[in-house]
Amino acid sequence: MRRRKPDLSKIPPPEEFLEEAYKPEVFKVDAPSPETVIAVYNIVELLKELRMETERLREEVKRGRKAMFDVLYL
Repeated sequence: MRRRKPDLSKIPPPEEFLEEAYKPEVFKVDAPSPETVIAVYNIVELLKELRMETERLREEVKRGRKAMFDVLYL
């Protein structure tokens, strides 16, 4: 099945994109509240702890598999 070429006439000229991009309200960013910053920080810290715990469990599983393999083939 052949694909049709896209109709480029429906795409606005680049000037229209540029005019919209320079509207000052587009770039206005309100600062997050202190509660939001604290919540995000806590989430990041929990994710770090989770990653460390996951790594510890992976190592434990590797050791367990190796020990099980050694016992089976003594």
